[in-house]
Amino acid sequence: MYKKGISIWLLTIILLVGCNSDKLVDKAKEMNSTNDETNQKVEKELKEKNEELYKQLERPLDEVIQDNDLDQVEVIKNEEDVQVKTSYSNANEFAKYAGKQLYMFQTLELTPNGFYEFLKSHASSSRLKKMVKEKDSAILVFTNVQSLYKQNGTPNSYQLSKVNFNRNKREGYFYRKIIKNTTEEFYITTIVKEDGVWKFEEDSPSPPFEIKETLNKEDE
Repeated sequence: MYKKGISIWLLTIILLVGCNSDKLVDKAKEMNSTNDETNQKVEKELKEKNEELYKQLERPLDEVIQDNDLDQVEVIKNEEDVQVKTSYSNANEFAKYAGKQLYMFQTLELTPNGFYEFLKSHASSSRLKKMVKEKDSAILVFTNVQSLYKQNGTPNSYQLSKVNFNRNKREGYFYRKIIKNTTEEFYITTIVKEDGVWKFEEDSPSPPFEIKETLNKEDE
């Protein structure tokens, strides 16, 4: 039920942080400098390599759950009520914004170029260092990721948990639940505070969580 969502985001993580990025950039350059027929061939090779990669990384969710107790979380109200700002000093407000961007990228409402701009504006310094540096190549990566999302089916809605913090409140994380017609997928998103502003660090699959109670007050 959750297996394909986990495998796709394992692939996404590897692609976004630049694993094998040199080969990916070379492919992107090749696509930009050749004709349509060659482009189709390169796209097919990329797709085949992507599929092979996430099959190797696939792990049954039952095994993951056995290794982890389910976290109890508080759900943020009105996740659709998101204010667009240049920066966010409130962690839960940023969670709403980042959570919506990730959801819209998965539903194809946010274009690969739009997702690139989101990361350039709101990703942490360490995350930016891991990205494919050439814009066109990064967008090509995001385009391939979205093609996998399209194959996996479009979500209907999502839920976000409140942000939990580490001891010094310089790092936090929140959970995301992606709801489809017959399936649910769960992710955990890490954010970090840099110069008083919250930044996106990473997003990865997680075991399901349990809802404890609705969030009434947002923590900074």
